[in-house]
Amino acid sequence: MPRAARSQRTALLVREMPELFGRAIGHEEMQKMPSRTRQKRADETRKQILDAALQVISKKGYSSATVDEIVRTAGVSKGLAYYYFHSKADMATSILDEGIDNLTNQFETIVSESATPDIVLQRMMGVFASAVFDNREFASFFVSELWREGRAWSHDMRTNMNRLISLIEGQIRSGQEQGIVRTSVDPTFATVSIVGMVLTTLMFYIGEENLIQESDVQSHDLTLDRDEFVQYVCDFIRHATSETAFLEDRAGIKPAPHSV
Repeated sequence: MPRAARSQRTALLVREMPELFGRAIGHEEMQKMPSRTRQKRADETRKQILDAALQVISKKGYSSATVDEIVRTAGVSKGLAYYYFHSKADMATSILDEGIDNLTNQFETIVSESATPDIVLQRMMGVFASAVFDNREFASFFVSELWREGRAWSHDMRTNMNRLISLIEGQIRSGQEQGIVRTSVDPTFATVSIVGMVLTTLMFYIGEENLIQESDVQSHDLTLDRDEFVQYVCDFIRHATSETAFLEDRAGIKPAPHSV
């Protein structure tokens, strides 16, 4: 083998050694456990590592977060972390994949209940707003990944994002067909705008506490609890997308008589 090729191979092995060695140690640790508790412990440990990764990444940013800090936060060995995940990128991908998949599954359950499009859309947005409010670290990480240069989303995440977008967009289209949603609204643009609005509004209200405290906005209390945040989101979306006649009908308002 030429010297240059041997040097490249040696360098590659040196780079991969911590991961390969870590997986071997992690596998040995897992094999020491009784088989009846192994799966339960595996699920708990995996979640423990992902929770720690989310905590570290949301605080320091993806680029600055390290596997060493993640395992210290999780309280596990580096070998055990590498047993479950190939790299920091694998951890980040799993966080996004599973978070969006869980949200999309909830959306599909709402759609299956066969309510009218306006009710389905409101329930979806209620679930979405509640989920990001209750898991602000995930919301912060999700927003940062939408903008991070050079991000490499997994196939599963792209699939789940498409599912999520399609479910919301489908209800907007159905609402237009039934005269509930304004036909002047572009379903795709409205869907993307809604998702972005919920995430960025959350960041403004509760994601940057110092910004809120120093804000010169005096006309409104910028401190919202969970129920208020969800209500504001749902009300805004309903008024932004609904036909005027439909809103008036739901509110019990009689249309003004036509002038003669």
